[in-house]
Amino acid sequence: MSEDTTQHLLVARVDRLILMAEETNARLPIMEERQDDLKAQLENLDAKVEKRLLDTRPIWESVQSHLENLDTRTARIETEITELRSETTSGFRGTDRKIGVLSKNLVDMTAEIRELQDQVEKLESHPV
Repeated sequence: MSEDTTQHLLVARVDRLILMAEETNARLPIMEERQDDLKAQLENLDAKVEKRLLDTRPIWESVQSHLENLDTRTARIETEITELRSETTSGFRGTDRKIGVLSKNLVDMTAEIRELQDQVEKLESHPV
């Protein structure tokens, strides 16, 4: 009897396995269809991405070109500013020296004018 019970259990399990295999087989076409749908969606997405890349690539290349131009112009402007700074500093030194010379000349002339005024006052105070 125990062999009959074991036999029945085995048969029941085999029947269950067969049923599960049949259910799986029945689901396979649905799963394959879903897989095909996902594959189609992915291919569609890839095509859209590729198209967008083609659309944006010229724009991106243009932006890169403009950035390179800006870098070149910025470098040139920085060089010119450095040169102008040097020229300005040199010019200020020269102007500073000239102002110093003018100031000295002005002081000397003022002193000479005072001397002349003093001499004129002395002459005026002594009538001839």
